[in-house]
Amino acid sequence: MLSLDNAIVLGKGLHRICFQHPNDAALCVKIVYNGNLQESEREQTYYQILQRRLKDWSLIPRFHGTRLTSKGMGAIFDRIHDSDGSTSKTLQHYLDDNNLSHGEQDEILQSLERLYRYQLDNAVVSMNLKPANIAYQKTSTGNHCVIIDNLGNSDWIPLATHCAPFARLKIKRKWQRFERFFSHTPLQRLHFL
Repeated sequence: MLSLDNAIVLGKGLHRICFQHPNDAALCVKIVYNGNLQESEREQTYYQILQRRLKDWSLIPRFHGTRLTSKGMGAIFDRIHDSDGSTSKTLQHYLDDNNLSHGEQDEILQSLERLYRYQLDNAVVSMNLKPANIAYQKTSTGNHCVIIDNLGNSDWIPLATHCAPFARLKIKRKWQRFERFFSHTPLQRLHFL
């Protein structure tokens, strides 16, 4: 059993809490604390499908399986971190920062456009595309927006999971909604669809 009693909390959402893996700082462990396991199980199933077909993992974390922890069953993923080793902050963090320069805004917008293209090119579907589910990773090779939560498809008949053309249609719809979200933020210039 993996003890998370003294593990660093990296983030907390409505249903899951994310800890830094106590034995490997390159990993994190997500635990369901509020609600049922259905969302996590759906995400893990989608990751298993991706592991069979996806070649480019640059803008989503890899899934490393599940493990029993002191806080319940945990899902283990890559921890998205900046070049200085600190955990990358969410896009929401940067949206809440009213002091972003135009240059910083442009970098984030370019990173978002790369993420959109990545999802289309690789048919990677997200259940809920929102700023709290995207990390803005700062590395020596450049800055990247990385989806860190809610990958997969919650449709009753998940055509987008298994058929790339349906996935691309779904991705475009999600990004249209996502783009509207930015209309009252420092990134209101987001418009590349």
